[in-house]
Amino acid sequence: DATKHLLDELRQVAPALVDDLVPSRLSVAAVQKVLQGLLAESIPIRQLGIIMESLGEASRQTEDTDAQIEIVRSRLSRTLCTQLSDPQRILRAILFDTDAVEALDSSNFQDVTCNAIRQAVKNLVAEGYPPVVLVGPRIRRPFKQAMMDAGIWTHVLSTAEISSDTEIQIFSNVNRRPATAAA
Repeated sequence: DATKHLLDELRQVAPALVDDLVPSRLSVAAVQKVLQGLLAESIPIRQLGIIMESLGEASRQTEDTDAQIEIVRSRLSRTLCTQLSDPQRILRAILFDTDAVEALDSSNFQDVTCNAIRQAVKNLVAEGYPPVVLVGPRIRRPFKQAMMDAGIWTHVLSTAEISSDTEIQIFSNVNRRPATAAA
């Protein structure tokens, strides 16, 4: 199995790290689920040592795979930002302006907001930039799911995943509420 092979390779350079986690705190299958979750969002897993360290910390906090993935993602902030920013470390992103999970459940979100995000993503890509939406940490995971459900392919980063050496340029700001018509 590929995950076991990766862990065996890591064990050669960091035996204590692997032996402390697998299988006593995490099964190979649990590690595999986290790695698959990262890969599903196009996050490279080359930094397996960092991933395993943060997964060890995450496993002390929760057994929920999705929550563990979020914790690992925050530790990979430099990797996330590097792959999505330009050589000057500028990351252009669409800002979704709320941290309220409830906003994702409204019909307004499905109709108006998804259309606005879809158009903003098209505009960002047309300018030659990777599609990135920046959201608050509390809603990153459900927001990503909402984008997938709406058929909008975009990277979704939380503000907690922005590395200190990355400059953010807001390409557009999507407000979850529709603009009111002028009287």
